[in-house]
Amino acid sequence: MAQPASPPADSPRTFVKAERPEHPAFFLGGRIIYGHKELVSIQDGQTVWTLDSDKILRECWTKPPTLEVDNVRFLKKHTTVPVPEILESWTQGDRCFSISDRVPGTLLSKVWSYLSIDEKDNIAKQTADALAQLRALHSPRIESLGERPLYETSLFRGAHDEPRGPLNSDDELQHEMWKSLKSVPEDDRQRLQARMPPSAPYTFTHGDLSMENILVHDGNLTAILGWERAAFLPVWWEFTAAEFSHGLEGKAWKTLLQKYMQSFEVERDWWVDFMLLSNSPTVDPPPKERGLFEDHDRETPTAP
Repeated sequence: MAQPASPPADSPRTFVKAERPEHPAFFLGGRIIYGHKELVSIQDGQTVWTLDSDKILRECWTKPPTLEVDNVRFLKKHTTVPVPEILESWTQGDRCFSISDRVPGTLLSKVWSYLSIDEKDNIAKQTADALAQLRALHSPRIESLGERPLYETSLFRGAHDEPRGPLNSDDELQHEMWKSLKSVPEDDRQRLQARMPPSAPYTFTHGDLSMENILVHDGNLTAILGWERAAFLPVWWEFTAAEFSHGLEGKAWKTLLQKYMQSFEVERDWWVDFMLLSNSPTVDPPPKERGLFEDHDRETPTAP
């Protein structure tokens, strides 16, 4: 009698509980999880899988802590910003896990070149409109949700994953930022300090609106992803952080997005000066000759 053919060596293996033989399962994070999983990405210490056709499974390190689950649930409670629904979350040892629903759509970075000008404009406007809801979410301190430290590195120009704060005032913010200016001449630091814009109200901020965090379908926004470092930050930081981009398409997206965001151009220019000094305090020509310390009229920014 002929023997049954053996499965290919690379066939996926599943672990099935006897009482539910129709459901493939696997062991992860101390739990048995039912469903077909397929790897999506491994990046920055986070692994993402699809789970069946309607869920997303994430695994990440607990250090530095990721607050994405708490932040998304906070947004679900206080806004209508389109974010995935967190179905379950847990930790085991130094790893954290979550299962969320799978929002229909494709990353903006994958379809940008196929979109019409009107579709790109519409997505930027919808994204800015969603972000406008965050302008009403304030804290008396610069901090992560739940009075926890910040792990937002770009604002401070410091070491990656270094906890900071909570910070109770603009003076404390300046003290923290100035740690990266120790080699800058005192006169230049004083000029920069004189131009430092007010940061209140400290506003809930995403801070990383790259195309990889924007999900779209049929020319419309379906979800904003990547909330792991969202926090209460200077009211001008969302607009300023939109200066960061990768490649020509990334720059085009950020420029279009800023067109519809509340503008903080003076505050952005001040932070760019701060960044240039922290990166290269001995630039040639000197900062004063490059116009970095021109006086600007400053008004306290207000939320819309």
